Amino acid sequence: MKVTETLGTLFLGIWLVVTGVQDLLNRSIPVVNDLMPLLAVLAGIFIIIGSAKLPGKLGGVLLAVWLILTGLAPYLDLRGDIVAILLSGFAVVAGILILIKR
Repeated sequence: MKVTETLGTLFLGIWLVVTGVQDLLNRSIPVVNDLMPLLAVLAGIFIIIGSAKLPGKLGGVLLAVWLILTGLAPYLDLRGDIVAILLSGFAVVAGILILIKR
């Protein structure tokens, strides 16, 4: 269980760093852009697997769901106002729950 949680954190960290660097440079790297959704989905899956049996990990699970939906959005045509609102809601609730646990 620790390995899956560590892999989830690793993929999440890579995803965050690459997203931040691209935003700061205001550049988009096509090959990296193709891999970003996959990183998000992998991070989400591994976080869920690692958190499944640990009580009090709802914030992490919601983060994982957000990552998976964000990663799948370009491929499932999950775009639109309702989807954006739902994803934003997941992000806000996950963030609050994670901060409360600190």
